[in-house]
Amino acid sequence: MIINFHERSMQVKPKTETRHHRGQRYILEFDPHAPSDHRWVWRATVTRAYEFIGNGSTIETAARAARKRIDFALRIGGDG
Repeated sequence: MIINFHERSMQVKPKTETRHHRGQRYILEFDPHAPSDHRWVWRATVTRAYEFIGNGSTIETAARAARKRIDFALRIGGDG
């Protein structure tokens, strides 16, 4: 009996698994079409929450100040 390992590996069903590390979620996915040393692909979205507190004399000035602070925080983080 002859077994062609390349054909056999192509029949592997894709597998996805979600795991957590230090409160962060990451996803592992099996790619049967990738080279053998790159078949397990991982994807992580690392999030961090910050709380900023401020005030304003009116709801509009408070909202404007909050938006300004959010914009500043996103620029520092490289998202803007």
